[in-house]
Amino acid sequence: MKTKLLGLLAFMSLLGFSPASADTIYTYTGNDFTSNSGSFTDADKVTGTIDLATALGDNSGSVEISPVSYSFSDGVQTLTNSNSSLSGYLATNAVGTPVMWDLLILLNDSSGEVSSKDTGTLPEDQEDFAYAQQASYSFGSNSDPGNWTTTTSVAATPLPATLPLFAGGLGFVGYLTRRKKSMASALTAA
Repeated sequence: MKTKLLGLLAFMSLLGFSPASADTIYTYTGNDFTSNSGSFTDADKVTGTIDLATALGDNSGSVEISPVSYSFSDGVQTLTNSNSSLSGYLATNAVGTPVMWDLLILLNDSSGEVSSKDTGTLPEDQEDFAYAQQASYSFGSNSDPGNWTTTTSVAATPLPATLPLFAGGLGFVGYLTRRKKSMASALTAA
């Protein structure tokens, strides 16, 4: 009976756990600009991350993205979800890494932008570039945009509010069981 009661209490406590969530981080590393003016140099390039609540999956077609957060830099300015807007899509290969994309990130005050595009795999239909611009008409660009990597981060499962209550109840059941045994021993000895 005691084992069944403990098993039931353990099962009920597990009901309070929420499942762990996993965000997928797509990291873009561009190549150095081959053409530039103003604030940009040949050493600048477009780099960034996009955090999606769920992975795009393997061999996904063009999927319009709605990131949890993102951050892109062109070596001169940094555009994030707090100061800009991102629009675009990603398409993945057999292991879930983006291989085709079209991204446009515009600063909220329209003073700058960062974009990257790779829209095909055959030379005749491929359009490749990475581009950055500031309001002063400074720009940097190249025709070899870069590569992506993918990582999945699992958020820690929070401690359910019922766990301390369960632990206290379990301790109390143990106390009562021990007390009952000691009382039975005392009656038997007397």
